[in-house]
Amino acid sequence: MNEKYVPVSSLLNEIKYDVENRYRYVYVQGELANWTRSAAGHYYYSLNDEEGSLSGALFKGDARLVKDIAKLKDGEKVYIEGKISVYTKRSSVQIIAKRIIPQNQKGSLKEEFEKIKKKLAAEGLFDLERKKKIPSFPKKIAVITSPHGAAVQDFMKIIMRNSFKYHVVVIPAVVQGDGSEKSLLEAFNKAQNLDEVEVIVLTRGGGSLEDLWSFNSEKLARAIAESSVPVISAVGHEINFSISDFAADLRCETPSAAAEILSAPQIQFHEKFKSIRRRFVQISENLSKGIRLQLSELNPNRVLSLLWGELKDRRKSFNQLNPNRLISAVQTHETAYYLDELIQKVSSFSQESLKRDQKRIAVAKGMLDSLNPKKVLTRGYAYLSHNKQVVPSVKNFKKLKDQPVSLHFFDGTAKIKQVEK
Repeated sequence: MNEKYVPVSSLLNEIKYDVENRYRYVYVQGELANWTRSAAGHYYYSLNDEEGSLSGALFKGDARLVKDIAKLKDGEKVYIEGKISVYTKRSSVQIIAKRIIPQNQKGSLKEEFEKIKKKLAAEGLFDLERKKKIPSFPKKIAVITSPHGAAVQDFMKIIMRNSFKYHVVVIPAVVQGDGSEKSLLEAFNKAQNLDEVEVIVLTRGGGSLEDLWSFNSEKLARAIAESSVPVISAVGHEINFSISDFAADLRCETPSAAAEILSAPQIQFHEKFKSIRRRFVQISENLSKGIRLQLSELNPNRVLSLLWGELKDRRKSFNQLNPNRLISAVQTHETAYYLDELIQKVSSFSQESLKRDQKRIAVAKGMLDSLNPKKVLTRGYAYLSHNKQVVPSVKNFKKLKDQPVSLHFFDGTAKIKQVEK
């Protein structure tokens, strides 16, 4: 088989992919033809103008949002919003309608939206004074959405990445089409009755005005405003607004934004904790270095070594001035007189030097006493040892299960042994 040639189905699938991705949502005007309703409640039609014709379908779930749909007929000039679909088995292009508006009624859903918004605003349902504060660290979050949609996946991905203690309960609801308004109300009531729920998140992905129409429900808006639990509305994308957004205590542009806002306090707390921990470690290390330096300078052996060295130097100097050596070397009267004076000076100097050395030795002795571990024991302390080695911690003590351990007091030693609880 020549690889240059592809099957018909492969080519059609490529065309389908390119067309449907390029024309994800279109706005078309024309004249209805072949307008029919199937037994299942779906509508099929052709949309024509002077030079072309495009087949299309309006499915049951979207049909209920079309005002006065029963009045539509062949020859009606309409505006249609929807997405392009390629049906490969027939090599046909069709428009799947999401909204059909007679040209003399353009913007009817938008007008209905503004009407509901104005009515509820006049009643004070959107007033800032009614808004409840969103808790910074909610223990339990109820999320109302489709369990299979991208919204819940985006929300949970961010919550799991950024937080470490949240309990999230997903309450399934139909978020578009037939029965969605009733489903959302039932899910909302269920969320309010869950134990320990501290915040409710109402969410779904983006779409057209018709796709999001269930979130423009007057009943849902009143339920949100009267809720005892704070409510976050994260419906659609940045450009989408719903009545639920105005009634909620907080509006977020996307499901991801709602998750970011809820998890932000935990991130800030975690970063602050890490900063404090780093600072504590730094202070501890600096303090430890200072203590080790002070202890090294006050080492008893070093103090004694310095004192004894100085004392030896003084004794050496004194021996060099020994009177007997001077008398044997000089026999003259003048020298004897001079020697007598020198002996007195040396004697006086030696006595003063010895007194100073005695004071320094006394100070060193006091320092040694203060550093003596046994001196500490007289103040009510004790320590453990095993085989003449100090047991420094509980962890080391537990390792010596059945082995005897010595408990040292200032007045003696006692043997002890661990007892299993």
